[in-house]
Amino acid sequence: EDAIGWSKLQLSDTYDDSDHEYYRPQYHFAPKFGWMNDPNGLFYLDGLYHLYYQYNPFASTWGNMSWGHATTKDFVHFDHHPVALLPDELGAIFSGSIVVDKENTAGFGKNAVIAFYTNANKEDFTEQSNSMAISTDGGYTFKKYEHNPVVTFDCPDFRDPTLIRYKNQWNLFIATKQWIRIYSSQNLKEWKFESEFGHGIGNHEGVWECPTVFEVDGRWVMLLNINPGGVFGGSATQYFIGDFDGHEFKCEFPPRVVKWMDFGKDAYATVAFHNPPQLTAIAWMSNWEYGKQVPSTQFRSAFSIPRTFKIVENPTTHERDLYSIPLPSFEQCFSKAVDKITPSCLVEIELTGVTAKQVNITLKNEHEHVDMEINRCHEGRFYFTRGCQSGIHDFGTTFCATTWAPYHNKDHYLIKLFIDKHSVEAAISGGRKSFF
Repeated sequence: EDAIGWSKLQLSDTYDDSDHEYYRPQYHFAPKFGWMNDPNGLFYLDGLYHLYYQYNPFASTWGNMSWGHATTKDFVHFDHHPVALLPDELGAIFSGSIVVDKENTAGFGKNAVIAFYTNANKEDFTEQSNSMAISTDGGYTFKKYEHNPVVTFDCPDFRDPTLIRYKNQWNLFIATKQWIRIYSSQNLKEWKFESEFGHGIGNHEGVWECPTVFEVDGRWVMLLNINPGGVFGGSATQYFIGDFDGHEFKCEFPPRVVKWMDFGKDAYATVAFHNPPQLTAIAWMSNWEYGKQVPSTQFRSAFSIPRTFKIVENPTTHERDLYSIPLPSFEQCFSKAVDKITPSCLVEIELTGVTAKQVNITLKNEHEHVDMEINRCHEGRFYFTRGCQSGIHDFGTTFCATTWAPYHNKDHYLIKLFIDKHSVEAAISGGRKSFF
């Protein structure tokens, strides 16, 4: 009380959001200020993609978990909006999803925007329940449901609800330690437990988080994010292809088969949009191994480029694989003719008639470089190396890494490199494998 500084403090109506960061991306979404991780509540309505995200509006470190909000028409230009959901007496606001209630099944009005999210209470956030909030202005402001929480379960890891519309009902998928609990409802308020998915299936080296479920090419797909246990360490996204009947999800893979969404270090919490013109998903472009230490101060983290999916049968194994493809409408924003590599461009590398056993590709400027290699020996591989000369790297011992994926083409190779000030994303073989 006797510190003279208190009487001199004043509140400001604004803060300096001008660009002070060397590694601020030029077209990937990033908050103007503060910490960001998982994308949340993604939906499309009236020509706009709405992006919500795990957000600390007060600092560039994890904490005060809220939902930030932005909109875009093209995933290149973004409008920032006020914080959509702030913590309350039930706890911090963790990840979740949004649906547009076109038929007014919940009674909040036709086309009401309904958000489901996790409340995390107690000092260690181990008391978790799932709540609902309603927007009647298209997703810009929300009112929390007066009877929250809506779905509870006696488990310290019970979070990240994802909603889908299946025929004449709603289904809810909630990550529960290392499996998924599936619920059904007619009105979004009262939920019936249906089944569990995941016991003895897939990778179980870490906690399962942020499920997302969609239908593509006549099959159902579930993306499940895991931390740790990723293919190259830390956090990553695995996927399952199968059938869903509104009650159970049945995977068509053998139990011990693990299929990874990406083969880089930095794609986590990959989730899909509700109601998009074309199936679209984005990811948090970071890894929990070093995400809290990346070299920025005004903000931390960005999202990946948007992508869509297709299912292709592997001609050798006859198993179905999920291809991750850059969203065509987004890709059209880039010039195909690149005379000079810039901090904001798309570079396509097409190689035909390749006979060499090894092809090397290097991207470099005065201070940084990354290396790629097509190795045609044996089954064939594509390597991506982010080494000690790829910019600032001393904030984490696992940031420098070489990752790889099978690349089976015989003599024709197509590589798309999305280059931004802070990142390089690679899509190879028509989206069969991706490096983020």
